[in-house]
Amino acid sequence: FQKAVEDGINAFIAAQQVDQNKAAEEEAARQAELAKNVTPLKETDHVRGDRNANILLIEYSDFECPFCGKFHATAQEVVDKYPGKVAWIHRHFPLGFHPGAQKKAEGAECARKLGGEDAFWLYADTLYADQAAYTVETLSTIANVINVSQSEFQACLDSGEMASVIKTDVDEAAAAGVQGTPGNIVLNVTTGEVKSIGGAMPIDVVEAAIAELSGE
Repeated sequence: FQKAVEDGINAFIAAQQVDQNKAAEEEAARQAELAKNVTPLKETDHVRGDRNANILLIEYSDFECPFCGKFHATAQEVVDKYPGKVAWIHRHFPLGFHPGAQKKAEGAECARKLGGEDAFWLYADTLYADQAAYTVETLSTIANVINVSQSEFQACLDSGEMASVIKTDVDEAAAAGVQGTPGNIVLNVTTGEVKSIGGAMPIDVVEAAIAELSGE
């Protein structure tokens, strides 16, 4: 009797595992299909690397996400390692439970408006290097670091004029199945093939996706 009970329990556990594995596979397939909806390179995108690169590492990021801070360095390493082949696209996906993420994303767009792409990337590098250094209340002091007017930066931030830019990124991210940050999608521009990489994965995972999409 005891053996029959144990066998029944084991059979139940095995069946549960099969169901869980099947659900995981179905979710992975769904995410892979949604990733095909990723928006291709836009004129307004923030790009590091060659804009004409055939492989794009498209990152949806949150300035208050610690994993994004970690992945920021990984993405830079990828661009440095594959010059002309891989470009890194930074887009916004501020999470609702990070209270300052929305305004910090808007601040990044204010930096670009006032100082161009160099100011945007200096802003991003600075925030990701020390995510606790700036609050929304002290964010305008970053103007001194990125070489733009502090009063103009604060006025831009207070106006909320960049909120629509952030919303566009968020909407596009949702359409591509992004649920958390960093949400990364590797895109082969020529073939349209994509590979979704969730989270702050190490560089070897990103490189594997690049190799797969490059047919290497």
